[in-house]
Amino acid sequence: MSEDSRPQTYSVRLNPELRHHLETAAKAAGRSLHAEILMRLSASLGNNFESFNSGVQSSLIQLIREIAGEVAEQKFHDRTLKRG
Repeated sequence: MSEDSRPQTYSVRLNPELRHHLETAAKAAGRSLHAEILMRLSASLGNNFESFNSGVQSSLIQLIREIAGEVAEQKFHDRTLKRG
């Protein structure tokens, strides 16, 4: 691996049907599309990459932060409506 251990960006074109299947699988598993693609690529290579786990953990942490922010916003909005 290079000295720069940050994940590298790579764009990929997905046909609509494949993207739909990946999004459906990701949603069913509670993962983002990104995490689903990483999981499947890693699994196809025998899970030989330690960086996969840290990438998934980073994705999950980001997702949890986003959900927590949305829940906090909704609760604030709900309380504001009840008050006035």
